[in-house]
Amino acid sequence: MANKKSQSISLNTIIIAIIALVVLIVLILVFTGKIKMFGEGVDNCVQRGGSCENADSRTKRCPTIPPDGGQEVYATYKNTECDKDGKTQVCCVRIL
Repeated sequence: MANKKSQSISLNTIIIAIIALVVLIVLILVFTGKIKMFGEGVDNCVQRGGSCENADSRTKRCPTIPPDGGQEVYATYKNTECDKDGKTQVCCVRIL
């Protein structure tokens, strides 16, 4: 009988494929929000360094003129505790 050399997938290739599949599954879970440990505290305005302020009635954003009349610039964050449950406030974080 003649020796037949068969070709097969090496063990290293199988291990690399399994590791890549596990990494892909973890990334999908993280980006779809199924793993909460990466998103904890994101909806907390104070942890972002901001405060809940009354939104401008026209733009639904942070007031354009700061209370002290200065030149600060604020970013408006939505989906925080400031605007949940029908509240009319927004999270304002000073950026300049």
